[in-house]
Amino acid sequence: MIHNSHEMEVNFDVNSDSVVPKEVLSLTKNGDISKEQMPKEQYFQILQDYVFSCTLRIARDMFSLLPLKTICIHALDEQRNTTTGRIEKFIILSVKIDKHSLQSLNFDLLDYSNSIKTFEHHLNFNQTSGFRPVQKVEWTSLNVSS
Repeated sequence: MIHNSHEMEVNFDVNSDSVVPKEVLSLTKNGDISKEQMPKEQYFQILQDYVFSCTLRIARDMFSLLPLKTICIHALDEQRNTTTGRIEKFIILSVKIDKHSLQSLNFDLLDYSNSIKTFEHHLNFNQTSGFRPVQKVEWTSLNVSS
């Protein structure tokens, strides 16, 4: 959604079930390949890195293509709604990124998990339970001059 000539809002589907593996492959002493369930902490760390890196990639692409000053990106993923017991899409990350701050990052050396925290964001992440639903970052707090 484009708010005006300098602001844009983007939703992206994480699709964690099809992107992040749930099994770890290893080589046995006999030279066979063994499959094991990936430890939850490792899975959630990979998922977090994936979500954060995609978010920054989307921001960089949009800033390079359009004359934007600010972009708000919402990452959505499917999770079980514990109230209804059904699988639903929830926002798991909402971040507002300004072009100047993004361009000041050294992408060759940054830790994506730490870099997201430099922007206004809503995030509820735990290493043992993963992402929890959050609210969108509000546009009313934007101070972009035309």
